[in-house]
Parts: sequence; structure tokens; C-alpha cells
Amino acid sequence: MTSLRWIWLSIGLVYVAFFGWYTSFGGPLTEKEIDHYLKLFEQRGVAEEQAAMLEQFMRSDTGDDFAMLNNIDMYEKPLQVEGVEPGDSSEEVLDKYMEYMYPALFARASHPVFFGDAASIAMELLNTPGMDVWSQGALMRYRSRRDFFEITTNPAFSGSHDFKIAALRKTLAFPLDPWFQLGDPRLVLALFLGFFRHSAKLARSSPSLFEPSRPCLTPKQGCPLSEFYPSTRRRPRKIRNLCLPPIWRPSTHVGDLGTHKTHIRGTLGPCNKTEFNMGTSGIRTEF
Repeated sequence: MTSLRWIWLSIGLVYVAFFGWYTSFGGPLTEKEIDHYLKLFEQRGVAEEQAAMLEQFMRSDTGDDFAMLNNIDMYEKPLQVEGVEPGDSSEEVLDKYMEYMYPALFARASHPVFFGDAASIAMELLNTPGMDVWSQGALMRYRSRRDFFEITTNPAFSGSHDFKIAALRKTLAFPLDPWFQLGDPRLVLALFLGFFRHSAKLARSSPSLFEPSRPCLTPKQGCPLSEFYPSTRRRPRKIRNLCLPPIWRPSTHVGDLGTHKTHIRGTLGPCNKTEFNMGTSGIRTEF
């Protein structure tokens, strides 16, 4: 196997490993898992109404990834809870909350899709009083609902969640499933590898003119290609009357046994009329 094929094999294995890590193959949540998460929420004192909403979300699991759309409105000055310093801003307090979230998210192939500050108040409202002012917006991708509940039921999440309460005046979050984005890393990586492979193939089929290291001194028709291209000596082939762009391929062979001189007449470029003669003294071009 050539080194190029080894490279492609390695790239393919890396892509397969990334695809397997980034994609959810666990299927929907089972009854046992749902009961486990509900007990954890009950131990944390989650309100009955919110627990019912979470149960419905678990039972409607599709097994695929989903996105959480978040609207955020932060306090001008955060609430004073344990861990919040008097001079901290709401952004700094929210960063303390995300110190746990980001490692837990990235470990489970979950991440922000986009994030930005509000450029204006809400431009359209319908039956939503008090929802015109927002500070930020974000879309978070989760690999699966199983990963989402693994993060939110982790005991480490309970303490950091207080920072979120201290920083946010109000928030609105709801899941999207099914959903689609053109910037899916699996799609982007596949397109990049496909483009790279196509470019490499074009580069191999269109090499620059290679000057032979020595002429073929055999007067008979059909000198081994390895005599002109040392890099192909592992697989010598016979020269044929072909014109392949844009490498030099000899087209006819004429030998002179009396003077022991050999001349090769061939073509350069994509089947144009530029010709050259090569003898024992070197290369001479004719137009």
C-alpha cells in the first residue's frame, strides 16, 4: 500500500471516529432511564409542574440530537448569592455558571451553535407582555436528550445553577427537534475531505514536466517507462502512443544502431503541437 493510501485510510478512520462520537446511536430513553432521572429531580425538589414537563420531554424522545433556543435578559447588577463578589457583573456571574457547563457539554459532543447580543428590543410581539427586552440570544446543540439529562442531573450542576439565577432577570428556552443546520460539523468535514481528495487527484493527474535523468538507449520500439520516470520503477510500463495532459509521454521511438544514438519524439501539454526531441545529449524543443 502506497503512502498516499495510508494517508487516506488514516483520514477515513479519523472521520469515522468523529462521526461515531458526534452522533447519537443510543436510541430513545428507556423507561428505566426515565424513572432514574425523575427520581433525581424529585430529590432536588423540582416542582411538580416542571417535573411533569420534563417527563413529557423524556417520553417524546426521538433518539436524535436537538437544539435549545435561549433568550436571555440579564440583571444590570447580579443578585448577591454565595460565590458572587460585590463587584461582579451579571456576565461574570453567568461565566461562573458556564465553567461547569462547557466541559460537560464538550465531553458529550454538545456545543453552542451561535451566540450574540441583542441589537434591539423585540421587533414583533403577539400576546407576550413583558417579553420585549432581551440581552442575548443563543442556540445550544445537544447530542441527545440522554446527554442533556446527564448534564442537568449531575450534582455539580446544582451549585452552579445558583449563579444562573443570580445573573438572569428572565430567560426563555425551548427545544427544537427535528432541526437542521448547514454548518453541521459532520457535513462540513465531509465536504472538506472530498474537496481535498479531488484536489489531490487533479494534482496527481497534472504533474509538471519531468526532465528524464537519462535517455533510453534501447533502439527497439517501446522503452520501459521507468527509464524516463525513475519514480515509476516499481511498476514499469511500456510507452504507448498516447497524449496525456500535461506530462511528457514519448510517442515514437527511432534508434540508430550504427551511431548508438537514440531520439524520442513526443508531445508536451494537453495534446498540443509543441514537440521536442531528446537525444543522448539532452532535450531540444521544436515549435
